[in-house]
Amino acid sequence: MLHRSLCAALVAAATLLMTPGVARADDGQLDRPAAKAAVTSGARLAATSRRAARLAARSTPLQVTIETLTPSAIPTKGKVRLAGTVTNTDTVPWLTVNVYSFISEEPMTTRAQLAAAVKVDETQSVGTRIVDAGNYDTIDEIPPGESRQFSFTVDVDLLEADSPGVYWFGVHALGQRSGEGRDELFLADGRARTFLPLVPAGREGRERVSVVVPLRRDISYADDGSLTDLHEWVTTLGDAGRLRSLVELASTAGDRTVNWVVDPALVDAVRQLAAGNPPRSLAANLEEGQQDDQPSDDASASGSPSEDATPSEEPTEEPTDGETGADPTSAELPEDLDPETLEAAEAAREWLGRLRSAMDASDEVFTLPYGDMDVSAAARLGRGKLLDQARERAAEGLAGVDVATSAAIAPPSGYLSAGGIRAATDDETVIVGDRLFPDPPSVATVAGRRVVVTSSGAADGGPAPGDPRGTIAMRQRILAEAAVRFLKPARSPLVVLLPYDWVPPASTSFFSGLDLDWIDLSSVQDANAGIAGEDVSTVDLRYPERQTDFELDAANFDAATALQRAGSSLDSMLTLNDVVGDTVAAQALTSTSYGARARPDSTRAATDRSRAWIEDQLAQVEVTVPQAVTLSSINGSFPTSIRNRLDETVTVSLAADSGDQKLTIDAPPEVEIPANGSANILLDARTDTPGVHDVTIRVTDTEGNALGGSDELSIRSARVSNIIWLFLATGIGLLFGTIGFRLVRRVRAARR
Repeated sequence: MLHRSLCAALVAAATLLMTPGVARADDGQLDRPAAKAAVTSGARLAATSRRAARLAARSTPLQVTIETLTPSAIPTKGKVRLAGTVTNTDTVPWLTVNVYSFISEEPMTTRAQLAAAVKVDETQSVGTRIVDAGNYDTIDEIPPGESRQFSFTVDVDLLEADSPGVYWFGVHALGQRSGEGRDELFLADGRARTFLPLVPAGREGRERVSVVVPLRRDISYADDGSLTDLHEWVTTLGDAGRLRSLVELASTAGDRTVNWVVDPALVDAVRQLAAGNPPRSLAANLEEGQQDDQPSDDASASGSPSEDATPSEEPTEEPTDGETGADPTSAELPEDLDPETLEAAEAAREWLGRLRSAMDASDEVFTLPYGDMDVSAAARLGRGKLLDQARERAAEGLAGVDVATSAAIAPPSGYLSAGGIRAATDDETVIVGDRLFPDPPSVATVAGRRVVVTSSGAADGGPAPGDPRGTIAMRQRILAEAAVRFLKPARSPLVVLLPYDWVPPASTSFFSGLDLDWIDLSSVQDANAGIAGEDVSTVDLRYPERQTDFELDAANFDAATALQRAGSSLDSMLTLNDVVGDTVAAQALTSTSYGARARPDSTRAATDRSRAWIEDQLAQVEVTVPQAVTLSSINGSFPTSIRNRLDETVTVSLAADSGDQKLTIDAPPEVEIPANGSANILLDARTDTPGVHDVTIRVTDTEGNALGGSDELSIRSARVSNIIWLFLATGIGLLFGTIGFRLVRRVRAARR
């Protein structure tokens, strides 16, 4: 290493005399890891002027981005190719910008070193420049605010990397500010740093690496069941959008194995957009005689209807599986869509098509509990019923995507509470981050559950400066994490759950750069097969208090349950629609998502508005009764009218509520009322107690759940007791006896 530095300095000095624009080798201490910089800081300060210190601490005016790095690991021979851009953020042009590569003298061999390296300040030295002729590039001029491309190769022999491990590697840009001389200290005016592993050729075995692509998003509905924030959907599904970029990244894998973690509710929401974002529909989806005799329960209830909807042969709400409804990516869109909805529909159709192309049989596709439910909160609040509903719905797979799926729990933060782990079923793969453990294993056994542990470091990306989540930065960090595992005697697989909010830049080199002899891209299950889980006690889990504070409250789950209950009543009331309840249940589950943590109050308010909308539809079926009724005996009948103001046929029943519970009213078990029609029925009342009874007549579904319509009346019982009848009979007897007696007396008087 000393020989290389000395030679580089001599070559640079000689070149500088001939060409003012070419720099000599870097100071040797600049950009060096903190551990080494601390040892030599005294010598540096003694030899460096105050101007040098100010320059070292300044923000570099040139921004360097590495866009190509091939091969992605140090080869045994040949060249390493670098390409990218240099952007001038200054207000004046920069001239004669030389772009050099650099590499560290010693490699990193542990995960801890990699984690520390990411935090190293960009002004610290991490390596030595390679300034040999033919191994760098020169850009003549970069105007203010503009970018210029660079591209060059570096001979592997010049890297002088001979120890296995992970090396610092990157680019320095040195130039001359217009109107000023060149920096005499030859400090870098722009930097880009990454990692470059060296794994000896012929090393036995391969490192199993699983890359998991997450597809999840907070989903917000309007009160009528249509999706809101269409402009945000257009952004995320369109070119360079987050969801679009993640799918396109996975599509570049070709026949390589890709792992997916997908919220099925997200796919259903995109399908709804692709169909023109219709609201809930009350329209009939059954023919006469096809009514489902089995009442729906809360688990299957969902959906809310639109009173303006018209009947159609197929339901317009979002399908819940791949066999329900027409394919929205090919069905003809309504002609009256507004421009924003049409744009969202086109973006959704394009995205769905790309998703189907990106997923294939070789991929492992995990489905999250429907709606990406906050599992830790559900477990803490004892909402196992809702969680089971989310599981059952997710088990139906991804609508419109013909791939096999399996269940998983994978919180986006990587943190899952002990209760959340206990709530997992044997069929679910639990995927958590390594920050949950004090000494993270590859696979853990917690509370009897097998837990797959992902590398949070690999998901954090590369070092500064530059975008740590650039395609090259992310890829090289993954390779670095894989290399330090592979070089250990006790090898462990690497599982990387990519950040859910990552927007990967367009690139075809991410997965191709993982094509190394010592890398085995595999599924999560295959990568961890045969590994015995390390027992970890729940008390040792590092579940931060801030995560508990961030969990959803009971109010959000209560609102979801209330919405499901309203949807179930609506589904039960509609005679020829047996899918609207299912749609509402789906919406209710999305309101308990991890995404709702960021805005729990607004999410709950939106859920309550949807419930109120459904209750308004339920109240469209009204009942009218007389203001007062008098019963002349122990029982009697009185007329009742039921009015249906909806455009769809309904089936309802009636229930009576008497405050003193001394009056019973018998109603027919169900009454079918046509659209915008009415029905008149007689209700039978019975009481053994004389007096006035205040009664409320309510419209209910066939299960007895109140639907909203009601009316009140007073019922007077005129029934008298047997004693009264005895007194009446005695009085009548006396009356007729008196009449008879007087008649006899008159007859006798007349004879006399």
